Amino acid sequence: MADHSPLLRSFSVPSFSRVEDPSQYPALKGIESFRAPNLRQLILAESWHPSILPFPSSRLTNIHIGDSIEDVRAKLKLTSCFDILRQCVELTHCRLYVDDPDDSRPPTTFNADPIVLPQLRFFQLNWSYHDSLLIERLVAPKLKELRYEPPYFSDM
Repeated sequence: MADHSPLLRSFSVPSFSRVEDPSQYPALKGIESFRAPNLRQLILAESWHPSILPFPSSRLTNIHIGDSIEDVRAKLKLTSCFDILRQCVELTHCRLYVDDPDDSRPPTTFNADPIVLPQLRFFQLNWSYHDSLLIERLVAPKLKELRYEPPYFSDM
């Protein structure tokens, strides 16, 4: 896989312990350098951030971060996904199920430029406390279906 995977169209990584530095995990060495020019779908579970490994973001058409069906929220800041999403110019389907660990604090500095996804047709956002930061920046002229589930706020 490290040399070349020309037919690979979908790549899914299940939930493991949080991976901050892929070099700490020898098993990831082949993944760090793999090339998959036809990769279109990327599915990352709770502890994986899309920037950790070199995926061809500009060619992805489908990205899932977290898994709403299995109720596995990605443990990362929603704003940390903004730059990756900006690179996904061919994206048609996007599902984000994010449990921002800093939900009680305002987000730190992030790129506030618009997130332009000209091909996006389906967008699902579940459980993000800073969802308005994404929704206010999202430019998706072909969007046909939006699924939104706001976070649960318990009565105090």
